[in-house]
Amino acid sequence: MGEVGQSAVFGRKKRTTLGTLIALIIIAAVVVVGAVALYEARPAPHPSYDFNAVNLEITHPTVVGGTATDSITLGSFAVGGTSFTYTLSLSGQYLAAHSVTSVTLNAPGFTIVSLSPALPVPLSQGGSLAISVMITGPSSDYQGVITFYVTESS
Repeated sequence: MGEVGQSAVFGRKKRTTLGTLIALIIIAAVVVVGAVALYEARPAPHPSYDFNAVNLEITHPTVVGGTATDSITLGSFAVGGTSFTYTLSLSGQYLAAHSVTSVTLNAPGFTIVSLSPALPVPLSQGGSLAISVMITGPSSDYQGVITFYVTESS
């Protein structure tokens, strides 16, 4: 009789151990699924843009009726995020008043979203003008040169 009682107790322990094991597997699965969901829901990292040179090329009217292009290197800057604003500061150092008619840029993956003030905008002789350029960039990091092209006309 003693053997039958021991066998019944062992059977209960096996069932209890199996139930605990199943519960632990379910809990582990819920934790893994939750961790994957949190990982997938995390915000994407912001790219970093490191412009080691900012070039400005200005095509402007000349006093004899033609055009000339001046090139200037403005320095460097770094930003994070997929959009930023860069301000171009221009001065009317030519002999007559004229207008800024276009601003474009050259850097792989970057685009001008907006300009403020809207073009064309007058630039008087001896005056100054600040143009805010809203730019979007690629989703990956960038290190290199950005060149702005400004066209001015009479």
